[in-house]
Amino acid sequence: MKRREFLRASGAAAALVAVGCASKEGESMQPATSATLSAIGLQLYTIRGMMRDSVEDTLAAVASAGYSEVEFAGYFGHEPEAVRSMLDANGLTSPSTHVSLDALEDDADTQFAIAKTIGQRYVVVPYYAQEHRTVDGYRALCTKLNALGARANDVGLTIAYHNHDFEFEAVDGVVPYDMLLNETNPDLVKMQLDLYWIWYAGKSAEQYLQAGPERYVSCHVKDGYADGTQSIVGGGDVDLAGAFRAGSFKHYFVENDNPEDQMTFINESAAYLKQLAY
Repeated sequence: MKRREFLRASGAAAALVAVGCASKEGESMQPATSATLSAIGLQLYTIRGMMRDSVEDTLAAVASAGYSEVEFAGYFGHEPEAVRSMLDANGLTSPSTHVSLDALEDDADTQFAIAKTIGQRYVVVPYYAQEHRTVDGYRALCTKLNALGARANDVGLTIAYHNHDFEFEAVDGVVPYDMLLNETNPDLVKMQLDLYWIWYAGKSAEQYLQAGPERYVSCHVKDGYADGTQSIVGGGDVDLAGAFRAGSFKHYFVENDNPEDQMTFINESAAYLKQLAY
């Protein structure tokens, strides 16, 4: 639903509540209860330019915009103890972080220790390099994710995988995303669903979510258009509310790969989600 459509629908719903309405049998017809997001998060990759300038000032701006959670994609030279202090000072938590597969294979213990210090629960693999996107390459990824998932579980963390559109493109008759779901251990490897990229790939987020909601611990709340451009959340064509209804996400992270104006994007996206009832 577009922003103007949502506002129009909200106004109509408010009018119905104000005047009351009745069924054909004369019985009172109560409005359906709608869910709202209890916490809104931000993937900090969205505002990486601001993060490079000042992590401390950026986190303060994010909190002022109405976000309560953040997902990191790098710490810009800051030690984990300092990052945790900046989060605490701004009333923020960071339940999740993006860490490359290479970094995890190189030194998972250090990456897990950083996550624990900052207070994170989920370590998300954000991308799979193009040169490995064969059937054998994806099968190898499943093996690696299972092994990392077991190691993470031993220290109280959880591994997850974040999709783009390419995981839904068949490779030699195999849909890689389906392989990832089927060949990773659901107790050890979870999924972070990017709601724009699955939509852009022509797949239904609702179908995947309904088939196994327990696999999806978080989502990237990303909006945009079929031409590949992304928008402010609520300004594009992705049915975010439908995905929210179908899923049982623990965390919702707003993201845009390259917003034209970073502060406008985070402020207007947060404002939209605060009033969205689904």
